[in-house]
Amino acid sequence: MILPNLMFKRSDLRQLNESQVLQSTRKDLNLNEFLNSLKAISPDFPVEYLCKPCSDINDANYRLDIMNELFLSKSLFSELEEFNASLKHYVSQITEYRDTKNEVQKSYRFLSLICELSRLVKRLNKSLSGCSSEGLSMLLDYTEEIVRVYFIIFEQAEKLEEEISCILKNNILSVNPNEKTITINKRDSKKDAMEHLSTIIKKCFGIDIVYSFSIVDPAQISVLEKKLLDILYYQNEDVFIRLNNFCSVNAELSNVIAAFSKLYLQFEFYLTYITLLFASSRGNMSICKPTFCNEGFFAQGCACPLLITKFLENKTELREIVCNDIDIKNGGMFILSGANQGGKTIYLKSIGLTAYLAQCGCLVFCKSCFLPFYDCIFTHFIQPEKLGRGRLAEEAERMEMIINSVSAQSLVLMNESFTSTRRKDGIDISIHYMQILKRIGCSVGFVSHYYELPDLLNIKEKCVESLEVGVSYDGKRTYRVLSNTGRGKAYAKDVALKCGITYEQMIEEFGGTGSD
Repeated sequence: MILPNLMFKRSDLRQLNESQVLQSTRKDLNLNEFLNSLKAISPDFPVEYLCKPCSDINDANYRLDIMNELFLSKSLFSELEEFNASLKHYVSQITEYRDTKNEVQKSYRFLSLICELSRLVKRLNKSLSGCSSEGLSMLLDYTEEIVRVYFIIFEQAEKLEEEISCILKNNILSVNPNEKTITINKRDSKKDAMEHLSTIIKKCFGIDIVYSFSIVDPAQISVLEKKLLDILYYQNEDVFIRLNNFCSVNAELSNVIAAFSKLYLQFEFYLTYITLLFASSRGNMSICKPTFCNEGFFAQGCACPLLITKFLENKTELREIVCNDIDIKNGGMFILSGANQGGKTIYLKSIGLTAYLAQCGCLVFCKSCFLPFYDCIFTHFIQPEKLGRGRLAEEAERMEMIINSVSAQSLVLMNESFTSTRRKDGIDISIHYMQILKRIGCSVGFVSHYYELPDLLNIKEKCVESLEVGVSYDGKRTYRVLSNTGRGKAYAKDVALKCGITYEQMIEEFGGTGSD
């Protein structure tokens, strides 16, 4: 009987291997910022499931079906949210059990874990009734199997737990501070004796005591509690012998208990991410389940996940976020130009993060989304110059690494690459690598101020789409990405400012009218 893994369709955990290329992608797309937003919702969010995308499309679809079902059913989401809070406490009880030294206390804690397992499994079974996603359906079958196989053991455990609980609750502790002795007495119907005892303990020792005794408290058993437990053991030896025998006979349940506890982090992955989705949808952001297809990347009303989390953190209205469409045919290429601060980089990150999250099996922030299951997402963003190395050499080296790893099923996103040299050289280098990527057949998005690139690359045949970020007549950025041919604007003023040269200095140095 194997517990279904809600993160992977098969029992073997398959993911992409860690690589330098993937590290740079996560850095360029600011994935850590997105992960920190999820960790702010739940410190227990398992970031490892978003640090690497699925390597198998079946795993991604498996997760998407589970997440979509939970997102569409708020009642199921609420039930599992409450269940997972109880499961978290159960995980802490398992840790306490493993750290227990006293054998009697350890046996009773194991008995309590079995009883709680019975309650949690039945509760989960009831919540999952009627679920349709493969992962939750398999988990429903698992809970039914657990109840069927261990039905008698669960009943025996509950009766034994109740019997021992009565022993613990129906005794009171008497302390004689003068003779330094303690005794156990059966509790009668009067509480005044216990209240009197509490007063004496408080006066003599300066401590408060409760009217009941438990050996499953989180803290390790004290010397006084150990003495009390010894007395109870000898007064009820037959019961505690049965407890020890029951735990020995059913020791195999420790594996079931440990396996079941692993559901906590798996549920936490879905519940935390969906909590973000609910917050986004309340702000009128569109949420959809992405569909993998081979034709290309087509999305309507796509919002950048980084903007959503930033706006939520700053309590800014989400309706101020500008959404754009994505249209990249499989093996297609686009050049996006336009003024700085116009949303070019955000658009590129929207593409990268949407593809990345979809490949991790997550719903995305779009009205609709169809995209390939890329074998890898490569990024080539401008980086700070390293001491002792020229920026151009460093950019070329990173680009060569991508060229050596990319395939026709890859997505490559380039942001203002090769701007650290003369314009003519930068254009030549860009054309060189774009032609290589075209021959490979991968999908490419390139943010660049080299507005000539589409015309130069489309001489023989149209292979590159030309896009531009919108700017109104008064110079305000609209953050809309529009299909457009190059209009001869290099936005030199923006480029100069980014490179630390004022526009006035450039006019003074080279002359001109100052027109864009």
